[in-house]
Amino acid sequence: MKQFKGKILILLTFILIVTAVPIVNVQAASGTMSVSVSSANVNVGDTFSVTVSYSGSTVLIYSQWTLKYDSSLVSYDGKSGAIPDRFDPDEGNNAKSFSKTYTFKAKEVGTPTFRVEDIGVYNMDPADGDTVTVSTPSAASVKISAKGSSNANLSSLKLSAGSLSPAFSNDVTSYSVSVPNSVTSISISAVAADAKAKVSVSGS
Repeated sequence: MKQFKGKILILLTFILIVTAVPIVNVQAASGTMSVSVSSANVNVGDTFSVTVSYSGSTVLIYSQWTLKYDSSLVSYDGKSGAIPDRFDPDEGNNAKSFSKTYTFKAKEVGTPTFRVEDIGVYNMDPADGDTVTVSTPSAASVKISAKGSSNANLSSLKLSAGSLSPAFSNDVTSYSVSVPNSVTSISISAVAADAKAKVSVSGS
C-alpha cells in the first residue's frame, strides 16, 4: 500500500511540474520590403529618387539592408554601387513600417536596376521570435536617355519642288510654298543646327 501511495505522489508531482510550465505561443513575424522609383524615364543629368519601404506585423527594434545599383550609370553621394543602411526606431515609437529615400543622378544612357540585399529585420516582441521573415523585394529600374538639345533651330530647309517664302533663315519659323498644279507631293529635308536635336515632319 505504501508503494502504491508513493507512485500516486510521484504522479501528482509530475503533473504539477508539467502544468506549472507556462505555454508560450510563438508565431513567426512577417513583413514586406519594396523598392520604388520616382520616375521610370529620365535624361542624362537628371536627378530622381529611389525609395526603400517596409511594412510588417510587429513592432521593430531595428532593420538593416543594402541598396545596390550600377554606379557606372547613376551616382549617389560618392558611393560605388552599394549603400548599406539601417532604420532605428525610438523605443516608444512602436514602428511597424518605415521608408527611406535616396536621391540619384543619371550619368550615362542605360537602364540601371535598384535592388535590396542583406536584409535583416528584428522585432521587439519575443513572442513573435527575434527575426522577421521578409518576402524578397522586387527590383526597380529606370531608363536613362540622352539629354535633348536646347537649340531648336534648323541649319537648312529644302523642298523637292517650289520655293520658300520668305527665304530660309534659322530665326524664321513660318513659311509658305507655291507650286504648279502638276505637283502632287513635296519632300521636305530639314537638318537640325544641333546634332543632339531631333527633327520630325508631320502632315500631308
